[in-house]
Amino acid sequence: MKMKERKGFTLIEVLVAVLIFAIGILSMAALGALNYSYIRINQDRAKLHLLAESTTEDLQQWFRSPMFLAGKTKFDSVFLNGNAGDTVLHNVVKSETTLVRFDHIVGTDPADSDAKIYLGIKVTGLSGTRTIQDSIYFCVSNYRIGG
Repeated sequence: MKMKERKGFTLIEVLVAVLIFAIGILSMAALGALNYSYIRINQDRAKLHLLAESTTEDLQQWFRSPMFLAGKTKFDSVFLNGNAGDTVLHNVVKSETTLVRFDHIVGTDPADSDAKIYLGIKVTGLSGTRTIQDSIYFCVSNYRIGG
């Protein structure tokens, strides 16, 4: 008996091809889901960074605001009374926490034009179940404050 030549694929070949195709599709779906989660985390990090930058602008305005002492600003008060590690501002809004800590000063008199206050701004928030944070090291100069 002579075997007839067959044209087409065997069942095993079809099953192997379907298996390889399914693995490829599932891998692409998993990568898409992972990519989406990274996009979400990066969006939340960008939001935290904007909050940290906004805090720097708020601090500039706050330092310039006058105190009830003639000719003094809050810059003078923090410059004279601040100690390393002191909390200058602690704010919690929803799931985001902003913490501003006094780091150090440069200069001997807050009235000098080269007087500076260095601060660390740390913003913490949630992205899903992950805790994320952003931080900025910030300097406030007495140049043009209160004058």
